[in-house]
Amino acid sequence: MSPPSGTAADLAVTRAGGVTRVALRGELDVEVVPRLQDDALLLTGDAPAVVLDLAAVTFLDSAGVRLLDHLVAAHEQRGAPVLLVAPRGSRVRRVLDLCGFRESLLASTAGEAETALSGAPGARPASQAPPGGAH
Repeated sequence: MSPPSGTAADLAVTRAGGVTRVALRGELDVEVVPRLQDDALLLTGDAPAVVLDLAAVTFLDSAGVRLLDHLVAAHEQRGAPVLLVAPRGSRVRRVLDLCGFRESLLASTAGEAETALSGAPGARPASQAPPGGAH
């Protein structure tokens, strides 16, 4: 099965209240995973809590699944909670379900994930974030 036509994958990072959100977009396949993995780890290495937002991912192959598994393991090993945003009914959510990702790792919206993680150790409510929202 070939991937649907879409955009090359990229990511954007935002920080608020101690939660770092990595919004991935496009096709997560073998061509882009090595770059995205390095970028995501570099940008989230010291985050107290991480949200990996997959809402704009248009294609996810086995390399993309391995990327997500690796990122989750890396953050959990250092004690940082992590959630994956995959809207219910989406293709990405179906792939994650089929691959056996723990239900406790999955959220349907970024807001749901950020709210769930705002009480994580080291995270602060957004209203208590330092000026500019980043730290």
